[in-house]
Amino acid sequence: MSFDEFWGIYSRKVKKKEARKMWERLSQENKDKALAAIINHAKHWEEKGTEMQYIPHPSSWLNGERWEDQLEETSAKVLFLRSVRK
Repeated sequence: MSFDEFWGIYSRKVKKKEARKMWERLSQENKDKALAAIINHAKHWEEKGTEMQYIPHPSSWLNGERWEDQLEETSAKVLFLRSVRK
């Protein structure tokens, strides 16, 4: 998995040099986790209509190991789950 793949998916493209530096510090295992998670995070931000200013810089996302964050469920998903559980 490469930084370029991560960068291509990440929604907020700022401070690429810093993001690459953080990427290179990650273990291969964490690179794999980050790349797998960023797909869901980017989709989540898009579905929620998250303004760009509220999406973390990619270097901060990597440094904070944000791939471990639990994403808030979108309202449509919550409503669906509630209807299924009844």
